Amino acid sequence: MPFSVRLFTIIFPVTILLVFLDAVPAQHLKTGNSLNKTSTEKLRLLLSRAKQYDTEHNYREAIKMYRQSLVLSPKDPAIYNNLGTGYANIGEYEKAAEVLETAVKLRPDFAMASFNLSVVYHSLGNLKKAFSRALTASSLKPKDPKFRTNLCELNEKLAQNLKAIDCYEELVELVGPDARVQSSYGFLLIKTNKLKKALKVLTNAARMFPGEPIVQNVFGLALVRKKRYNEAVTVFRRLLVANPEFEIARYNLGHAYVLKKDKAGALDQYEILSGTNPELAKNLYKLIYRDQLIFVEKPK
Repeated sequence: MPFSVRLFTIIFPVTILLVFLDAVPAQHLKTGNSLNKTSTEKLRLLLSRAKQYDTEHNYREAIKMYRQSLVLSPKDPAIYNNLGTGYANIGEYEKAAEVLETAVKLRPDFAMASFNLSVVYHSLGNLKKAFSRALTASSLKPKDPKFRTNLCELNEKLAQNLKAIDCYEELVELVGPDARVQSSYGFLLIKTNKLKKALKVLTNAARMFPGEPIVQNVFGLALVRKKRYNEAVTVFRRLLVANPEFEIARYNLGHAYVLKKDKAGALDQYEILSGTNPELAKNLYKLIYRDQLIFVEKPK
């Protein structure tokens, strides 16, 4: 195990969803010209309440408001978008997908709904549909960094690494200095063994974002892969002084110690991880003693 592939889940807890789901602000929702004055006011009130519930993260109540709104305005794609977002936020992804599909059928150029649908399909494990919707959203709004980031990450998930690299390079040009984008791009370059380029990207990122744990962690990984173990140890140690609970970085530090043949340093990190993350501690232990382990066939 050269490094942990769970790197980004520590810093970005919405990795499963890629990014936060969007919701259209209630004041921008179309109320429909066919409604009478009373119905229009009722709809506006329902949407105003839904927006308030969304703001309070009270998604179940927001869902009720959106469902009632659809009785008055049954062909409004924006309401379907928000309802689908509500279902996603409470983990009901099948319902969310069904509702968001209605939104994009009603309005095929609704980039936000396509993006949200991509996020939901990703959560359901359907990467092909997630990628298709991500591609639609990014095509509709090619300069939206959020949509492009989603597309790049899905290219990587589908092991379309060359496309993912091209996507990240375009994204870097689009957004400029960005800790998450450059970390993801650099990590992909490491995984595809483009180490010289990875180190250049991540060295610059580390200078620009000295206080960003994810950047420093990936920079440390690049140094490890280039066999610059002493420098990697320095980066990881400095990172852990500021972020002592960053367990992946602690594992990576332990691994760097193993590679530089500093058993005592590696065991120190193993002892700390034993009390916080037994799984990572077990993996590090195997690395420390891998030359001493004896594998035998199953006893007869």
